[in-house]
Amino acid sequence: MLVATAIDCLKESEIEYVIHEKTDISTPLGDIVIVEAISDGLVLVAGPSTNTQMKQIILTLKKYNPLKIFIDGALFRKSIARSTLSDAIILSTGASFNRDIDLVVQDTQVLIDQLQIKPVNKNVKSYVNTLKTSAFISSDFNENIVFYESFLDNEIEIAQYLDKNYQYLFLDGALTDRILEVLIANRFKFTKLNVIVKDATHILVNPRVFHKLAKIGVELSVLNSIEIIFIAYNPYSPLGYSFDNNEFRAKLRAVTGIDIVNVIKDME
Repeated sequence: MLVATAIDCLKESEIEYVIHEKTDISTPLGDIVIVEAISDGLVLVAGPSTNTQMKQIILTLKKYNPLKIFIDGALFRKSIARSTLSDAIILSTGASFNRDIDLVVQDTQVLIDQLQIKPVNKNVKSYVNTLKTSAFISSDFNENIVFYESFLDNEIEIAQYLDKNYQYLFLDGALTDRILEVLIANRFKFTKLNVIVKDATHILVNPRVFHKLAKIGVELSVLNSIEIIFIAYNPYSPLGYSFDNNEFRAKLRAVTGIDIVNVIKDME
């Protein structure tokens, strides 16, 4: 088994290891190194901070012909789930998120719904892939308005082009709360608008608002879908409280058709 981690993390790891190569990717805990574990034990993992660096690490690992490559993720690092980096994801949830079991299940469902947004059809995808920037697109693809500047701190620009003639809005960057505020404030200008993003990791809106988009005539689509292999759950929190395992499993199963695994009990 190979591990890519910051070199200082090895001081806190239990395994015996051999360093195969050092990379030029720096972190606060030292450069990333590729090591081979030659004994069992725990390893502290700290990786690169950008997707470009993550791509470099993946390419480096592929030189060793691994059977699988696992990327450690986090709730606020969803960008590594992008289809350009990973083939699929395992979504982890658990009691450590909140003491309220129903809130954990509800927010897990919202995240699953977001990650499983349906992709656009092939015709739309083919057309959008010809664009290099964000753009409004007419329903017959005969007309578009291309934006050459980022919408960051410039979201109001969208408002002047909201028109019933444009059925699609492709966002080259992220769908943010500020863009959503513009759409809500100008919802009377359109009856239906399909907002397209590259994949679900580009959706950065408040989860509480996500399910309300349809009410203002906004439909979300992605160019590239994200596959969830299964949901891993942990009914125990490091803060000392826990959920009933059977209740937690049943509640999660009720809101999703994805396989659900307690990574400790179900692997025994």
